[in-house]
Amino acid sequence: MELAVGERILVALGQGFDWTIVIADPSIVDRVRNVTVIAGAQGLYEAKAAGRTTLTATGDPPCRKTNPPCGAPSRLVTIDLVVQ
Repeated sequence: MELAVGERILVALGQGFDWTIVIADPSIVDRVRNVTVIAGAQGLYEAKAAGRTTLTATGDPPCRKTNPPCGAPSRLVTIDLVVQ
């Protein structure tokens, strides 16, 4: 995905999983703090500087937190971000 410096993207992967988002280089793209996002969204992210980085989202099914935990698989989403 290509972005311009200052451009923002909303990551909205839904509510069916417990998502963890990791940005490989937060000096290039980072989460915007203190912003309320819509239900099912994991955050608003802003392009900070030119370069390349990766957004990785890992989603675990909620049943993993039960006792005993379920064996349902996790989901993995990887997005290459290019900021110009």
